[in-house]
Amino acid sequence: MANKTDYKAIFFSSATTAVATAITIAVVNMVMKPTTNGLGNSERTLLQLPLKNMAVYADMVTKLNVNNLSFLKERFDMVDVNDPMTYKTGSKQNIGNCAYVALNTKHTQYRDMAVTILNNFKKHANGEF
Repeated sequence: MANKTDYKAIFFSSATTAVATAITIAVVNMVMKPTTNGLGNSERTLLQLPLKNMAVYADMVTKLNVNNLSFLKERFDMVDVNDPMTYKTGSKQNIGNCAYVALNTKHTQYRDMAVTILNNFKKHANGEF
């Protein structure tokens, strides 16, 4: 009976794996779940970092067009900086793009607007906006 299967060991191993998977899923859902203000924990954490660290999340299109006035107009002129709904669906990429523009554009109007947007994101994350 050298090939006898140890069903107890298989059952225990399967049960342990199932429990570990359930715990992992619960933790990931807790960490990644948006908070009541719409921002996830990772976005809220990102907003606490210096601008240069936030800017790491900027997309390549923004990096390549940071001084392209028509690109900036297209992206920023439609944003209502005073509308709280603007900040409910922020992503790491949105935050990174604003930070990158705030640090690198030569167009003062859009640099200032990017800073305002980031400040409002921070206020929204803290429940102040």
